[in-house]
Amino acid sequence: KMLHLFITNNSRLEGSNARVSHMANYKHRYKSHFQELTRETTEMTMETAQGWES
Repeated sequence: KMLHLFITNNSRLEGSNARVSHMANYKHRYKSHFQELTRETTEMTMETAQGWES
């Protein structure tokens, strides 16, 4: 009985670990995507500003 409880807890722990690493992976992907967007937006803004100046 005790062993069964331990196994259940263990698999639940592995599940939450997987969820945590999945979230970390997702956050990392989202962050790099966001940085890419920010960079593109900045470049576009620069070009627009140069367009206005000339």
